Parts: sequence; C-alpha cells; structure tokens
Amino acid sequence: QQPAAGSGPVNRHLRLRLRPRRTTGPVPWAVLVAAAAVTPWLASGSTLHTTARLVAVGLLAASVAVLTTHAGLPTLGQVAPYAVGAYTSALLAGSGHTNAPVALAASALAAAVFSTLTGAVVTRTRGVVFLMVTLAVGQLTTITAGKWNSLTGGTDGLAGIPAATLLPDGPALVDPALLYWYVLAVAGLVLVTRWWLLRGPAGMLLRGVRD
Repeated sequence: QQPAAGSGPVNRHLRLRLRPRRTTGPVPWAVLVAAAAVTPWLASGSTLHTTARLVAVGLLAASVAVLTTHAGLPTLGQVAPYAVGAYTSALLAGSGHTNAPVALAASALAAAVFSTLTGAVVTRTRGVVFLMVTLAVGQLTTITAGKWNSLTGGTDGLAGIPAATLLPDGPALVDPALLYWYVLAVAGLVLVTRWWLLRGPAGMLLRGVRD
C-alpha cells in the first residue's frame, strides 16, 4: 500500500511537536502548598528569615525561566532589574515610606522602566551576542551600584533600613512568621499571574519568538 501524501518524516515530526506538553499534576503542587503552610509552626525564626529570602530570590529564577524557556532568550543579567527594584524599595523605606504594598508597586515600576530602556538595546541582538549583552547589563549595574555611594551605599550597601508595614500606620513586619507569610503571599500572586499570562496570547507570543 502506498503511503498517503504528506505522511513523510517531516509531517510526523510536526505531529510530534504539535502534541500538548505534559504539565505538572495537582498532587506536587498540593504537597508544596501544604509544606509552605506548615513551615511557620515547624521552623525557627532564623530559618523563616532564610526561607523568606529564598522565596524572594526564587522570583528571580522564575523570571529567568520566562525568558530562557518560553522566549528562548538565555540571559545572564536578569539580576539587574531585580537589584533596581530592591534599591528602590530600600530607598523608599529609608525616606520614611515603609508601606510594603506601595514599595512593592514602586519597585516593580522602577524595574519595568529599567527593563524597557535596556531591553530596547538587548532585544536587537541574537544568540551568543544576546547572552553577552545581558551579561554586560548585569555587570554595569553592579559596578554602578558599587560606585554610587551617595545613593546605594557603595559596596557596603544600605544600613538601618526600617522594617516594612502592611498598613500605613500599622505594626512593622518584624515577626519572622508574619514576614514569611507576606513574602509567600507576594510570591504566590506573582507566580499565579505569570502562569495566567503564559497560558494566554502573551505566552503564545513568547513561544513564537523562541520558535
């Protein structure tokens, strides 16, 4: 029997690529959420502080995954907008604006503006050049932060940053459990938003760029 037209290896390859990807089932996510929920009752204060920092840095890894995995643009400078947002939050707190949601919004806006300005140059490159340009952006940001003593404190960093507050005149987030819950809530909101965007037209656009 003669094979049907278009049933060659190229067509078989296309059919394989068009198969939907397997996604992580609900059980691993349920276990992860349960582990995160019981952590404040099982861990000490120092462990909660460390865990909160790990969750915050995990958002940096999630942003790298969006560029590298979905858009096919491997980056070595993703820490630059992350640092811009961190300095923005610290400077606001140092000037008396300790409200955490306001600082979070201002940090995201500052990082977005920085990414827009640098992205206009970075996205005009491809391949290894793109990788090296992102590395240069990260290194230049690090050098600027280390040299700009009046703004960033230089290599010594900023000291005496007041603790954040959830409400304008509310108590400071000094309790390790409350700080952990706040960081976990923000990270969860960001990751859910990321998941929702990647499932829509924005995710299709990024995958189109990669392909």
